[in-house]
Amino acid sequence: MNAPVFSAAQPMGQGSDHPLGSLVLVSLVAEELGEIASPDQVDGFFAQVGRRVAEMFPLGDVQDLTGMEVRINGLWRELGLGEARMNVQGNSIVVRHESTRSDLAGMDGPWRPILAAMVRGAYDNWFRQLGSKSNLTTSAEWHGHVIELRHGR
Repeated sequence: MNAPVFSAAQPMGQGSDHPLGSLVLVSLVAEELGEIASPDQVDGFFAQVGRRVAEMFPLGDVQDLTGMEVRINGLWRELGLGEARMNVQGNSIVVRHESTRSDLAGMDGPWRPILAAMVRGAYDNWFRQLGSKSNLTTSAEWHGHVIELRHGR
């Protein structure tokens, strides 16, 4: 993985809101992890990061998918990580998480599996907060610029 090159025209100092700052840091962490851990371990690591995000932003008094969608989309917008739409299909809850950031949506390489693992971990935790049973699983798969998550059997 080639790290982005920054110039004086792209300041990243204190007080900067440069949109790539956190992406660069996470990509460096991912690169290091990829050198010492298996792909499954890296996936598990970022899924756990997602679970921690969900713990930091609990659903509280949310009672249904509509409330969950509103609360979670507020967080994703604040983080600049897109938005989600949820519905029930058969025995599963389906989440279509769309990245609104062109720098993530069109990015290949480590970002796609990292973001998929992270949102999978977060949504899995949020579903558990709402009382989901332990025998249900959450999966994530990219479809173009959308991560489709399924929570169910």
